[in-house]
Amino acid sequence: MNVIKFYHSGKYNLIKRWLLCFLSEILLLILFENNFLE
Repeated sequence: MNVIKFYHSGKYNLIKRWLLCFLSEILLLILFENNFLE
C-alpha cells in the first residue's frame, strides 16, 4: 500500500501535519453543520 508508505515517510511530516489540521477543521465544520441541521 503506497499510501501508507507515503504517510509514514519522514520527508512528509510537514504535509502530514498540514493534512491533519485541514481534515480536523473539515470534520469540525461538518459536526457543527450536522448539529445545526438536527
